[in-house]
Amino acid sequence: MNDLSKAAAAMGRKGGAARAEALSPERRRQIARDAVRARWDALTPAQRRRQMRPLWQARRNGGSE
Repeated sequence: MNDLSKAAAAMGRKGGAARAEALSPERRRQIARDAVRARWDALTPAQRRRQMRPLWQARRNGGSE
C-alpha cells in the first residue's frame, strides 16, 4: 500500500465516527430509519415474509425474541 492509500485509509477510519459525533441524536435515528426502509423496500414480498417468519413464530409461542 502506498503512502497516499495509507493516508486515505486513516482518514476513512475517522470519518464515520466524526460524522456521527457531529450529528444530533434525532438525525442519527432518522438516517438509521431511512437505511432500514431502503433495505426493506429492496426485498421482494416473499423475502419480506421470510424475514418476518421468526418473529411471527416467537409471538405465537409466547416468546419475545
